[in-house]
Amino acid sequence: MALFRLRKSWVGQYFYYTKKIRLASAPARRCSCIETVLNSDLEKISSWANQWLVNFNPSKTEVMFFSFRDIAQPSLTFDNTPLNFVDDHKHLGLTISHDCSWHTHIINITSSASKVLSSMRMLKFKVKRSTLNNIYILYLRPLLEYASVVWDSCTQYEKDTIEKLQYEAARIVTGLTRSVSIQNLLTEVGWVSLADRRIMQKLILAYKGNNGLLPDYLIDIFPPTVHNSNNYELRNNTTNFVTLPSRLEIYSKSVIPDSVKLWNNLDSPTHNANTLTSFKSKLKNKFKSPIVPSFYLIGERFYNVVQTRIRNRCSNLNNDLFYNHLRDYPDCSCGHGIEDAEHFFFKCSHYADARRLLFINTRRFHPLSTHKLLHGIDSLTIEENKSLFLEVQTYIKSTHRFSSTAS
Repeated sequence: MALFRLRKSWVGQYFYYTKKIRLASAPARRCSCIETVLNSDLEKISSWANQWLVNFNPSKTEVMFFSFRDIAQPSLTFDNTPLNFVDDHKHLGLTISHDCSWHTHIINITSSASKVLSSMRMLKFKVKRSTLNNIYILYLRPLLEYASVVWDSCTQYEKDTIEKLQYEAARIVTGLTRSVSIQNLLTEVGWVSLADRRIMQKLILAYKGNNGLLPDYLIDIFPPTVHNSNNYELRNNTTNFVTLPSRLEIYSKSVIPDSVKLWNNLDSPTHNANTLTSFKSKLKNKFKSPIVPSFYLIGERFYNVVQTRIRNRCSNLNNDLFYNHLRDYPDCSCGHGIEDAEHFFFKCSHYADARRLLFINTRRFHPLSTHKLLHGIDSLTIEENKSLFLEVQTYIKSTHRFSSTAS
C-alpha cells in the first residue's frame, strides 16, 4: 500500500490519498505496476487541481510504502516533481511507520512524557501530593494514552517502557522510592496499570460497536455478531462478535481483532450492562481501581512523604534500610532494639518528649498502634483521621530524625 500526503498550499489543509494495488509475483513487475498505476493517478489529481484552481505543494508531498520486506521504490512524480519517500509519518499525533511497527511512536511518547516528568520532579517537594496527582492526570497520562488502543499491538518491551513512565510519576506523586513493589506503589497512589486501562478502553470500544454507539465507518469494520444463549441459565444470554480469522500475528493484535477477542471472553454480567455508564462502572469494579483515603494527602509535603515512606517500609529508619539491602544492620542508635516503625513511634528513648506530646494530643484516639498512626482508623471520620495524621507528622517533625532534604 502506498500512502500520499498532499498539502494544499493555499489553505494549509491536507488531502490523503491511498490506493491498494494487487502486486504481480515478480519483484521487477511489481515495481513497474506500482509506478504505472500511481503515476497515472497522480496525473489525474494534478489535472483535477488545475481544473478547480487548487494548488498542491509537491515538494511537501510524502509517500510511504507499507511492507514487511524490502521492495524497490518506484519513481513517482507529481506536477513534474519527484516525490519523497519516508519511513515514518505523523498524522493527527500518531506516528505511522512503513514496517507497521510502533517503535518510532513510542520513542516520541517517551520524549514528550519525559519533559512533563522533569517538571513534576522539580515540584516534588514544593507542591502538595494532590497537585502532583492532578498534573499527572491532566498532562502526563493523556500523552501515555493518546490513541493507545491503536498502538497497543507494539512489542512487550515498548509497553513496559510506557508503563515505567507511569511508575516514575507515581513515585514522584507519593514520594516513594524504587524499593517499593509496583503493586504497593499503584495501591498507594490509587492508579491501575496502563495495560489494564488499555484493556478497558478496548472493551468500551467493543461495547459501543456491539450497541451501535460508534460512527458507521467504525461499525462497518467490526465483524457481525451472533447471539449466544445458555439453555441452563436464562440470564447468560450474550451477543458476541464472529471471531476474525488472522494469518499474521500483527493483525491479530491490532485494535479490532483484539477488542473482539476481549469482548467475547468477557463475563456475562458485565456483557449485559444496559447502559454505557453501567458498563464502565462494572469494568472499574472488575479491575479494582484502588481508593486512596483523602487523609493520606494532607499535611506539609515533606513530612507527608516521610509518613508515606514509613507506611511502605522505604524510609530512612535503619530497619527499612536493612530490609531493602541498603544498610548492614537494623539496630537503632539508642542501643535498645531494632529501629522499625513501632520502635520509632513508641519505644526509642531519643524522642521521649516528642512522644509524650503526641500521646497527649491524640488521647481521644487511644489505644494507639503503629497501624493506626500510619493507615488511619476505620471507625473514625475523615476529619478525625486528618487530625490524627497531622499529629503524627508533627511528631515526625519534632524528632528531627529525618533530614530536611530528601531525594
